[in-house]
Amino acid sequence: MRIILCVCLFSFYTSAQSAFNSDRPGQSYSPISIEARQILVQQGFEFGATLLDSITTQRSTNYFTEFRIGLGRNFEAGLGYGNQWINNTITDNEFNLQPSQNPWLMLRYSLDLNLPKWHLGFLVRSQINNIEYRGILSYDFTEDLSFTINYGIFQDGDRVDGFYTINASYAFQRFSYFIEAFGANYYTIGGRDFRAYNMGGSYSLGPNFQLEVFAGWQRSAFNQNVTQPFINAGFSWLIDFQKEEEGEENL
Repeated sequence: MRIILCVCLFSFYTSAQSAFNSDRPGQSYSPISIEARQILVQQGFEFGATLLDSITTQRSTNYFTEFRIGLGRNFEAGLGYGNQWINNTITDNEFNLQPSQNPWLMLRYSLDLNLPKWHLGFLVRSQINNIEYRGILSYDFTEDLSFTINYGIFQDGDRVDGFYTINASYAFQRFSYFIEAFGANYYTIGGRDFRAYNMGGSYSLGPNFQLEVFAGWQRSAFNQNVTQPFINAGFSWLIDFQKEEEGEENL
């Protein structure tokens, strides 16, 4: 839902979500950067609607693709892009492509705390005319149960917005499950604050590939009659050149 919300969410990420620290599923970003000579592809497809009481006034669909590239020394860079189509059900049945500001450029840094259960990361993302700053802190209660907090600021010209998520996740064998709350506070433009919830999970097909699905809803803090449900499906794929080079050396 990152495109539909048009905000970059402050996230509580859980390291149990993925064996290779994918930002999917959910709205959260990982505090842990991937290693050098690794590329992580994160792909999501989403369908949503806007309901006024029980009447559908708008439908939307979008995709969002991110490439994360490990640079070493706890740094990684990233590139993201996507598009959104909206159908105003009151006027027509056509889905119309919306203007977008692609691509997103990203830089992430993981700070080594020398504490095995704690993870701290910082992320900066920017499009053409805006920039996002995000702090990410996670704690591993066990190897399978984790809880993470991000908080961020999104600046677009003179507009400054705050955003957040809270995510708890549990992994069991090839499955991982999560529940998440998120929202935004618009400091410079009132009346657009919202609260939202989603839940779902992932299934690992191997050490480098997982499938994800989750669903949730968003509700305005000031207009309780408007609800925006959504469902999202996608995958994460880790391309590990580091292990391939090690395998060739061992031949």
